[in-house]
Amino acid sequence: MTVAIIFFISGISKILSPEGAENYIKLLLDQTVYHSVYAKIVVYCIGFSEMMLSIIIFNKNYFKITIGVFITLIIMFTLSILSFPLRSLSIPHCGCFGELIPSGSIEFTIIRNIIILSLLISLRYFTILNEKAVKSFR
Repeated sequence: MTVAIIFFISGISKILSPEGAENYIKLLLDQTVYHSVYAKIVVYCIGFSEMMLSIIIFNKNYFKITIGVFITLIIMFTLSILSFPLRSLSIPHCGCFGELIPSGSIEFTIIRNIIILSLLISLRYFTILNEKAVKSFR
């Protein structure tokens, strides 16, 4: 599953090299000292969550729920990235993969997220169609 691999690599990258994502979180939370202290904690929580979801997706009982959570995460990440130009803030990259893998420009990140979102929605849609087909044969 490509999406699981992408999220797993993203999670590991954030944990091993959190600086890029930390800077992103600090900017997202308006750089206040209070929020800066917790930026690393937030990055680690997101990284561990991505890794856990990447593993849980292979459990048939939680597949649909996990896809829904992935869709929600991608939408939230994309909206937060879109908020930077609207607030006249500039960031070199989103830190989606920590500092280990350069994530490119904001435009590239938005396009990549839209592609991943399309894959997730298609996967969810075909899963529902498959369930309906199986039920109709019973």
